[in-house]
Amino acid sequence: MQRTARPVGMWQERPAEPGDFFTRRYVGRAVGTADFDADGDLDMCVVHHNAPAALLRNDSQLGRLVKIRLLGVQSNRNGYNTSVTMAWNNQRLVQELPGGTSYAATHERVLCFAPDNSNETLTIEVRWPSGQVQELSIDPGVNSVVIQEGVSGYREF
Repeated sequence: MQRTARPVGMWQERPAEPGDFFTRRYVGRAVGTADFDADGDLDMCVVHHNAPAALLRNDSQLGRLVKIRLLGVQSNRNGYNTSVTMAWNNQRLVQELPGGTSYAATHERVLCFAPDNSNETLTIEVRWPSGQVQELSIDPGVNSVVIQEGVSGYREF
C-alpha cells in the first residue's frame, strides 16, 4: 500500500508505518468519511465483509482546518456539485462537494480545507449549481461554517 502525506503544497511518499490495521487483509465493502472525533479533519469508517467495521482516526497535524457545510435553497438542499474556492495570501484551494461517491456508504457532507497555518481572514467564493455565486470572508479563529445559498455571510457550527 502506498501512503502519502501533503506537507505545504505537494504530496510526498511516507515511510512505512502502517500500524496493525494495514498489515491485515480484508474484503472491503464500504468506506465513509466524517469528522468522527470532532477535531476538524476527516476520519474513515471502513466496513468489511464478515469482519467488524474499523474506525481509522486521522491525527494529522495540519495547522488550521476549516470545514464548510453547504445548504442549498434554489440548488439541491445538500449542496452537491457546488464549487467552493478558498483564497488567502496569494494561495487558492478549490473543492466541489460530490454526491453519490460511494457504494453502500455515505460521507459527512462537508468540505474540509487546510489553509496552511493561516491565521488571517479567508476569502470564499461559492458557485452553486443554480448558477448563483456568493462571496464572503471567514474570520480568523472560525473553523466550521454553514453557508446557505442566497444568504450573505455564514453561521458557525
